[in-house]
Amino acid sequence: MTTNPSQATTASLGTTAQQVINTWRSSIEYGFPEEITDAFGEDLAFIFGPKEFRIPVSQLPQEDYDRKMDIIKRAKIPALHVNKAVDFITAFTQVLRAFQKIIDPETGKNVLYGLQLGAFNLDEAVMSGIPVHVRFLKLNMKAQREIALDRIFKLLCNFDSSLVFGAKGRFSSLENKVYGNDGNHGTVALVFHGVMTPPVGFSLKELSYIDFNQFIACNGDVLPITDS
Repeated sequence: MTTNPSQATTASLGTTAQQVINTWRSSIEYGFPEEITDAFGEDLAFIFGPKEFRIPVSQLPQEDYDRKMDIIKRAKIPALHVNKAVDFITAFTQVLRAFQKIIDPETGKNVLYGLQLGAFNLDEAVMSGIPVHVRFLKLNMKAQREIALDRIFKLLCNFDSSLVFGAKGRFSSLENKVYGNDGNHGTVALVFHGVMTPPVGFSLKELSYIDFNQFIACNGDVLPITDS
């Protein structure tokens, strides 16, 4: 009898662990919000083109990757940064529109056209954080760096389910939202892959300064890698 790898791995962890794992996996929802598909097509077809004309990003030649990356870095697109809190869907829409405006002169299409992203593999996923529907996600852009398109492009082309660690944030009961304060580039990349409930590890301490503290703790107060 063939044993599922995830079952074999978790069998020795106990009943409680298995229940948590099963619940986490079943909480992942796929697809895109209606306003995204209305604006950019089913499966983001207005961005990536018809499926029959796409090639897997894993097959994108290095010279094409380098050329597209250079085009993205040189693009005169306004910075995706506003000095206020925004809903995640609003931020994601800005990212999609920005990519749509960056034309690859070699193809005459937007720079992402013709690419087929990989899939989010639950058997490889890191089970950290609570899956939160994108409608309940918000970003406090006062507390973090702007969204960089070149970073998003790199994550899309090098996507690895086993390296998706989830975002970090805090909960606001007043707004019924979860603020993402770290891991936002990775979360945007995950939603590009059609994951409607990206995982977020969040605090229930409802003070806005937590946004700044979390970002600093994750990005500014870290030890450098040593060569030993």
